[in-house]
Amino acid sequence: MSLPANELELWFWMESDRLLAPVFRGLDSERMVIEQERQRAESTPWSRQQAQFNALFWKTHPYRWPLFGWPAHVAAISVADIERHFQTYYSPSNLTAVLVGHLDRARIEELARRYFGRISARPEPPRIPVKETGPLTETRLNAVIEGLAQLQIRYHTVPFRHPDSYPLEVLAGLLNGARGRLQIALVQTSALAEQATAEQTSEQRGGFFSLIARASGDHEPEQLERAWAEVIDRLATQPVPQDEIERVKNRLIANYFRNLGSPPFLMVEMLTEAGLGEWKELDDHACRLAAVSAEDVRRVVRTYFAAPNRTVGLYRRPAGSGGQASHDPLGCGSALRGGYGCRLTGSRGAGRPSPPTRRSCASRRWASPSPIPRPCATSSATAWWSILPRIIRCRSSRSPSRQGSAPSSILPTRTVWRR
Repeated sequence: MSLPANELELWFWMESDRLLAPVFRGLDSERMVIEQERQRAESTPWSRQQAQFNALFWKTHPYRWPLFGWPAHVAAISVADIERHFQTYYSPSNLTAVLVGHLDRARIEELARRYFGRISARPEPPRIPVKETGPLTETRLNAVIEGLAQLQIRYHTVPFRHPDSYPLEVLAGLLNGARGRLQIALVQTSALAEQATAEQTSEQRGGFFSLIARASGDHEPEQLERAWAEVIDRLATQPVPQDEIERVKNRLIANYFRNLGSPPFLMVEMLTEAGLGEWKELDDHACRLAAVSAEDVRRVVRTYFAAPNRTVGLYRRPAGSGGQASHDPLGCGSALRGGYGCRLTGSRGAGRPSPPTRRSCASRRWASPSPIPRPCATSSATAWWSILPRIIRCRSSRSPSRQGSAPSSILPTRTVWRR
């Protein structure tokens, strides 16, 4: 949230009071809300397949659970389950808060001790280390969707701050953009695809490199797959020219520092990296990108881009639909008929957030659909993370006195609980 500096004590009181004396109510209505949000998230042909693709990619890891949980999980949760979960994980020792703005550190520490110090200490939550089972063979998902054919490929790679995560991010930069190799090979030269994007995603306990390509006209996903194989083969066998890799690194680093000038981005970036395990990545990231060499890029391609290490999604058009079957490839028309707007999120180049892109349904030009975010949970009741913050109500009590001075700045704040 964003608030004036003289309202900072109010935030400390509100957030600590939720932990001190929560009241759980309205579980049935929140179940309905979560179910509606799940249906909205799956309102397009593409998004309906993502939960299945994600579960196919991750074999043993909790990342395989959908963000909203499976419907059976939501229906089975009780208030007692939620209270037990709250007491286990929602404690000050398991909380990370980020405040960005014109701050008085001594004042912040005093408020934190005053309000969060009221809450009794609890044991450290259990940590359940789960190591993903190494893939033994390639897995494939064959699906039929309305609209143009699409290809999705995901390779198992490395977690957050692994030394290979930086060459993989540079590799995504080489592939993306108007001068990227995907644009040249799949869109401009062969005209097989309308759009193609690549991304390296490094989470706390695992990572993956993904390709998403949308076919043009009557082209099939198998054609996109063959073209992708040619791009990867060239990267594995031919060194990347030094001027090309320097241009990509400069672009990635410049975008990173440019985004850090935005307080909301800085807040989210610090919070994300703290949750992943090390907030100092904020200082180290640009230097580690700059140290990547062309040989590092070729090495990671050879190491991780093998067929047994990947999951492939082939999304075909219905039989007999032809190239003009549907110019609503993401099902926006059906979403609008259901009362929802057409909101399409653009790809995040090289693993960094970027503003969403929006296209009108009439324009027939679409942004690449982003995969559904993965949960970071350690049990099957993934839906708790969606329900719990909604049904906590602060106890009725008087708020602390407010500072009388005029606002000196706006302070974006956000809180997460590690799990």
